[in-house]
Amino acid sequence: MAAPHKKGGKKVLDIETRNKAIHLTWLKAYLNLGEDRATWTHFADAIIATDIPPSLKINDDQESRIMPILQTWHTRAKESTLPDDLKTMLKLAKEYNVKITNLEPSQRVKEELQIWYHTKSVPSARKLYNTKTAKCLRKTHEIRLVRDITKILEKINKTHVQENNCNCETCKDLKANDKCQHPHSLGARGGVPGWDITSTLQGNG
Repeated sequence: MAAPHKKGGKKVLDIETRNKAIHLTWLKAYLNLGEDRATWTHFADAIIATDIPPSLKINDDQESRIMPILQTWHTRAKESTLPDDLKTMLKLAKEYNVKITNLEPSQRVKEELQIWYHTKSVPSARKLYNTKTAKCLRKTHEIRLVRDITKILEKINKTHVQENNCNCETCKDLKANDKCQHPHSLGARGGVPGWDITSTLQGNG
């Protein structure tokens, strides 16, 4: 039916193919993480972050879930609560296996990735994202990207100790400026529960 008249068709518009092309265009816009990212994509992020399957047993705050394509969480396969357009868009992303494929990302690319549910974090890390330390990093220090936590880790010096009464310059600064009550815990495991950020940044992660 969609074929031209010369080939025996009736040149009828292929609605399914057209709709697929539209959703792929939306997917392209959704994946644009630059400063010119479309306003609607931020609303999409917030809506998608609520569609979590019970099997993942995620109990953290929504701020840690940014985009399933860039992280290790996923939306519901069945009984999804997403609007049809977003559901179709994510379905196409899965169909075309959309993911990060750069084998040797630059340091800048590594530092711009989301820190929570990072693809290099260990599977057991998910249950640690609801700890007091993780909440403090998100709420008090507004940690979202890898570069956010590296800025704190770079300040930690040799005099830092994993004790609440640590008096190193970094801990005193975080207490005074960020109003953090337990800055000593930020140095553990490279700052983020379940992931050694230092080794990841030095490798290809």
